[in-house]
Amino acid sequence: MQKNFREASKLFESINFQRKAIDLLEFNGFIEDAAKILLRMKVPYRAAIIYDRNGQFVRAAECFALDGKHDSAARSFEKAAGADYHFFKNAGQAFLTAGMTDNALEVYGKILQSQDVLKIGFGSQKYEFLAVYMANPYNAKYVLENVTSEQLAAFIESLGLRPDFVQNMSVWVLYRHDLKFFDSILFKLNGHEELAALFWSHISGPYANYLHQS
Repeated sequence: MQKNFREASKLFESINFQRKAIDLLEFNGFIEDAAKILLRMKVPYRAAIIYDRNGQFVRAAECFALDGKHDSAARSFEKAAGADYHFFKNAGQAFLTAGMTDNALEVYGKILQSQDVLKIGFGSQKYEFLAVYMANPYNAKYVLENVTSEQLAAFIESLGLRPDFVQNMSVWVLYRHDLKFFDSILFKLNGHEELAALFWSHISGPYANYLHQS
């Protein structure tokens, strides 16, 4: 039976009835054969659609990329990551190639790919995303240990004064023993008494005592 379907599809293709051949193959589960016809026709985007709707997400992503549809490739990689989270990294790279920085950051954030989050976040000045990412103390520790004082100053200066961000700042200063960083936070909070009180209310421990006295 399988041979009959393949032979019939070859006949349809030989008389330029490719659409009929593709439909026949896909309907009967010969996904690779159907997609190969479209690849021979040099329309990888349509091959990608067939792969994607039949759950072959990695092959779909590869074909989308062949056609320059890197945003679609990224979304297929995201679907593939449902079975293997390592494909989130492929999705992030595809989003970057498509120029979709926010999407790339979101994907890298899902797998705690802090090195990429740090590089992209500071490089593209996505400070609000970084602040949300750094709400996780593990992420905050990595970021704060791997950026310069100048980068941190620019980060704090550009960050909105949301109460949750201010509360997180009280944790960040415990991971980064840098008085310049601390001073940039105090300068940011100057004139905002309630937020300053919120900041100080969450600081405790020996280093906190040192900060209070500095």
